[in-house]
Amino acid sequence: MSDTAPDRHALIRTAVDPAPLADVVEAVAVAITDEPRLYVERRGDRYRWSFVHAGGPYPLLRVTARFLGVDHTTITIGFVTIAGQSILCRDPGQWTDPDDWAVVEFPEGSTPAAIEAAIVEAVVG
Repeated sequence: MSDTAPDRHALIRTAVDPAPLADVVEAVAVAITDEPRLYVERRGDRYRWSFVHAGGPYPLLRVTARFLGVDHTTITIGFVTIAGQSILCRDPGQWTDPDDWAVVEFPEGSTPAAIEAAIVEAVVG
């Protein structure tokens, strides 16, 4: 990994822990280079993102491993299913519904400003 490459292991934390919008935008900007369709949520003034897959936890695991650059057999994920879509979460046993959520398709080449606007439009109104 070069000195300028994003630390994907740090970025994935915003997929399981609510964070400031700017941190989520940074992570989504990297994630959409491989997976343009993502789950986003808002809990108060904190946000979270996740890969999303209608095929269940195994495809979600594979996508997450690819993002991290690791073999899928070396990681485990927590997940919940919302409206038929599996998403990452820290602890499925502690899941509570967010204030708002959406699955967003980010256009290729989305800028951080466009990503932020799409997230806000989807989960703030």
